[in-house]
Amino acid sequence: MKANIKVRCEICDSLSFEKVTKLRHSTIGFTSIPISICTQCGFVTVWPRLRDKDYKAINQMWYPKKFKKDPINLKDEDYKFKKWRKMWDIIEPFFKDKKLLKVLDIGSGQGWALEFLQKKFEYIEATAIEQWKPSQEYLMNKLGVEVIDKDIDSSWINDLNKKYDFVILRATLEHLKNPNLVIKQIQLSLDKGGLAYIMVPNVEYIGNQPVRTDFFRPVHLHYFSPETFKALCSKWGLFPIKSEFGSEMWGLFKSKKRKYITVSNYLKQKKLNDDALKKYKLVDDFNILKINLKSIYIKIRNLFINSDSL
Repeated sequence: MKANIKVRCEICDSLSFEKVTKLRHSTIGFTSIPISICTQCGFVTVWPRLRDKDYKAINQMWYPKKFKKDPINLKDEDYKFKKWRKMWDIIEPFFKDKKLLKVLDIGSGQGWALEFLQKKFEYIEATAIEQWKPSQEYLMNKLGVEVIDKDIDSSWINDLNKKYDFVILRATLEHLKNPNLVIKQIQLSLDKGGLAYIMVPNVEYIGNQPVRTDFFRPVHLHYFSPETFKALCSKWGLFPIKSEFGSEMWGLFKSKKRKYITVSNYLKQKKLNDDALKKYKLVDDFNILKINLKSIYIKIRNLFINSDSL
């Protein structure tokens, strides 16, 4: 895997980046991925970017583990609906008197957000953008959801046959190659008065865990701060009417015609990055040693397996 694609900053369109570190993870063995910070606005992202085929290979290794719990037979509602109950506490005042909800879930995963909302509303017209085949089966056959089998990073707005009261994008934006395109399409998909619930991890909490081997992850392309998160959404006319900026930060966004929010967060975020890297240096070094030893073991094992098969 080789990172060599020098894209412009998703927030301010700059090409001025400074290296933060290189992430390592047992999923990708000896491969390292460069993490950089935009010196103009302070946006932290993978830069230079990996090739599409390499990023696809990483996802194919990662997501079978993430979705290992069988969505069809899992009955534990406390497990399934834990994070969606939190979402409901946020959105209930805005939808409590609504009988019909038109909802779009982008990156629906196992469909538990839509399943939860089906229990709250008398009628739901639900659409999911999801490519994971086992999840599609559950969404369509169990929940009766319309599924759009398209890459979230692509243009999918013309595949929608309606506008929506509520759009969900939870823990997804940080994975996307084209976050501007996706936010723009969310704004266009909202019905008059519609709301979008968008949640991402907060890079300002970088000091809470090992940095190179844990906080930075192979499947994450972007690391938003409150400032860069709001700036990205404001570029496409989405402004929060309610928000919270903890380790997981979320906004309940409404479409408004307002000026783009500019941001200059470089010095603040650089200090947070440097302090966290220093704090966890020994832990990260030890984790990298374990990753290297595991990778060596796998290579040797595969050599013996291949030689035995000859």
